[in-house]
Amino acid sequence: MTDFISFAAGEPRLDDILADPIIGLVLKRDGLSAERVAALLAREQRRLGFGSVPRRAAGSPALACAA
Repeated sequence: MTDFISFAAGEPRLDDILADPIIGLVLKRDGLSAERVAALLAREQRRLGFGSVPRRAAGSPALACAA
């Protein structure tokens, strides 16, 4: 599923999930950080051949079509 399709279907972006304060507390409890989780997911994406998912730049519109 592409980034655009998942957003259009109402799913939050990974950056938004990892920025949530509650998620931050759960990650801290488990000895993880948002940066570490994002890096692990990016590595697995590459390993599985999905490449990288375009990220929304700060200040850019929320609804952006992935190339």
